[in-house]
Amino acid sequence: MTWKEWKEAYGLNGFCLKVIAVLTMLTDHTAAIFLTPGAAYVNLRIIGRIAFPIFCFLLAEGAIYTHSLKRYALRLFAFALISEIPFDLAFHKTVWYPSSQNVFFTLLLSVLVLWFYQWTYRRRQIILAVPAAVAAMALAEWIHSDYGAMGICMVLLFYFLRDLPWWKYLLIGGFFAFTWWGLLQIYALLAFPLFLFYNRERGPAFNKYVFYGFYPVHLLILWGISCIL
Repeated sequence: MTWKEWKEAYGLNGFCLKVIAVLTMLTDHTAAIFLTPGAAYVNLRIIGRIAFPIFCFLLAEGAIYTHSLKRYALRLFAFALISEIPFDLAFHKTVWYPSSQNVFFTLLLSVLVLWFYQWTYRRRQIILAVPAAVAAMALAEWIHSDYGAMGICMVLLFYFLRDLPWWKYLLIGGFFAFTWWGLLQIYALLAFPLFLFYNRERGPAFNKYVFYGFYPVHLLILWGISCIL
């Protein structure tokens, strides 16, 4: 059995990666909201670093397979708005905290860059996509969306390097290892071995809005528990 055949039979599909991302995100947010810095806090947040690269990876895959990037962007925009109050309550204990925006805004900006790239590609004006990408990254930093410009950069690398062989993950991982130093961020590289097992299958049919909705709902639940405690 070849490696390709093994992945098709036993590899990770998109549904499996989403479940891993959701569980590791829940682990990360639970530690961030309930624990104080210490061994348990650090270990759980290390596990949590796995989530975001998976979301970026799946977003890049989704941008390739979706029938409409415009509708994709509208969904992300809707959930960015829905999630902002739960995000602020959970992490900043207030209904409105303008100095930090939830991760859906970063994902939304990433999809808008890809949509504009595809638009310029069809018109043979790809050069216009470069300043658009830079502007999106600057906007992400300006509004302080989760992961900011580096988050957008990660999505773009997954998208444009998709058809390279397995060593593309060394390139992407190496790039972030040398440019994305910060509190625990280096541990995001733990997600990259999972992509080697991805078989490009969607997996079991499952309502996508469940995964979208999990983000604001779990933040509200964690915030509610923190208020009780």
